[in-house]
Amino acid sequence: MINRAPLAPTNVQFSNPYAPCASGPDRPAVRSATPAVNAAVSDPDGGNVAAEVTVYGVDTASPVLWHATTLGQGSGASHHVTLGGLSDGGSYRIEVKGVDSSGRTGPAVTCEIDVDLVSPAAPTVIPVTGTSQPVYAADTTAGGVGQTGSFTFMNGGSSDVTHYRYSFNSFALSHVATPESPTITFTPTSPGPQTLEYQAVDRAGWTSDVQVHRFSVGFPATIAWKLNEVAGETAASSGPAGDVYPLTVSASIARGNGPLADFDVDSNDLALVFASPEDTARTTGAVTSTKASFSVSAVVKANTSGVMTAVSQDGATRSGFELGTRPCASGDAVCWAFAMPESDSPDSAVSTVVSQTVVEPGKWALLAGVHDSTAGALRLWVCTIGEDENDMVPYRSADVALSAGWDAAGPLQLGRGQDGGAAMWSGSISDLKVANGVITDATVRRACSSGTA
Repeated sequence: MINRAPLAPTNVQFSNPYAPCASGPDRPAVRSATPAVNAAVSDPDGGNVAAEVTVYGVDTASPVLWHATTLGQGSGASHHVTLGGLSDGGSYRIEVKGVDSSGRTGPAVTCEIDVDLVSPAAPTVIPVTGTSQPVYAADTTAGGVGQTGSFTFMNGGSSDVTHYRYSFNSFALSHVATPESPTITFTPTSPGPQTLEYQAVDRAGWTSDVQVHRFSVGFPATIAWKLNEVAGETAASSGPAGDVYPLTVSASIARGNGPLADFDVDSNDLALVFASPEDTARTTGAVTSTKASFSVSAVVKANTSGVMTAVSQDGATRSGFELGTRPCASGDAVCWAFAMPESDSPDSAVSTVVSQTVVEPGKWALLAGVHDSTAGALRLWVCTIGEDENDMVPYRSADVALSAGWDAAGPLQLGRGQDGGAAMWSGSISDLKVANGVITDATVRRACSSGTA
């Protein structure tokens, strides 16, 4: 009777921890000095078969570092062998053969592994400098909402790091960067404290300690006008540098109650009342760069339901922006709106965010318009001020794309704009702010709840 040799083992792989059977540059690293090898061995004659496992150094045939043979089992059974003779940092070749009851061996299947029992060194992160982007350095304040910064991961000294896991403002570590592409970007959506948590991961799956890079995103530099002067031709501004942008108020403008005075909250809350074409208030020069990200918010009351401009900033022929009213999407009413032309040309296209809130003459409203230059978008919030069910809740319209930006270098204007299709403002303006950056939903909610800009 002919005794045929066992077949080559099949389904060969490692467990505790799992790793595939591979050799050469594809050989896996394992996090244990006692992994197990699993293999199914078969005999064409159908008898019992054992698994013979031998461990060598990679690229060597001697010495044998470790050897074991399992008890024979029925042909096709899977054999599980916990390996020995391994140590940290070693590279090994594992040879598996089938052995029949007469001692005849079959062809071998060879796998290789590297043993790694050490976690990688903790990486570092370096904010990218030398570009126009803000530098979000550790324990400092920089940039602002919508202002993208970059960070580069640096290897802490381990040669087998395969990737870095990281997340901003969470513990998830759900994003991945590689040593080949170690630079990541971050675009803040809110001001104040931020965290970048990160760690290194090596071939064996070991992870370094989680590192934390703490930094803060700046709040937009804001210029404010309370407009509470009881008389006179000047309205003071306040901001980081003090009263730098006072408004010159035309002598014809009267003062009236602001919303807080109307609702008996603060009798000192006043407003500028615009009642004739001569009524205006203006700065001597530009307050913000309309090409960059900026925000403008104002508490206004319209006396009519016409198309009008409450706040703008002059260009040569066009306003850099106009905050006021425009026809609703339905075309049968007038809604609150924020508009920016794409250039200073008289025939330039205009991008306009139109709210769904219909203007109610005689009712106060907080308007907040934003130009987000990073996103290439305009946005608008409207918060009606009063005691009705839907009052004191800001409603944000869908963003509208702005394909280009430009700098309107003229003065800030109250009560008018340069859009020939919009009339002078008829109504009151009680509170005004301009921020050199993007304000957030949270900022608008706080302002809305207080009835101020």
